[in-house]
Amino acid sequence: MKFRARRHPCSYKSDLKIGESRARVVLRDVTPEGARVECGPSDLQAEDSVTLWIMEKPLGAIVRWARGEMIGVRFTRALNTKELSILRHMPAWQKPGQPQRRQVHAFAEL
Repeated sequence: MKFRARRHPCSYKSDLKIGESRARVVLRDVTPEGARVECGPSDLQAEDSVTLWIMEKPLGAIVRWARGEMIGVRFTRALNTKELSILRHMPAWQKPGQPQRRQVHAFAEL
């Protein structure tokens, strides 16, 4: 029996290239081998080839399933540990190489 890799929740904004067209998408969870992607309504079907732009680099993928606004993709190469860690911990608005912004929550006395 083969077990599925652990899925890591994320909210990483990316571009998805399908042929000559591009769409803005959000990775919702990720494993070293694939991801669940929110792409809005689309005509994508299982076995379609797509390219995701992860950390400003293209990464080929094959659509494994499509339901509503979500698709599941299997990457053509597995993510390495560093890439997976960045996707898991980087907020969607932050670009690679930018320093982390800290949020400070404080109460003001009235």
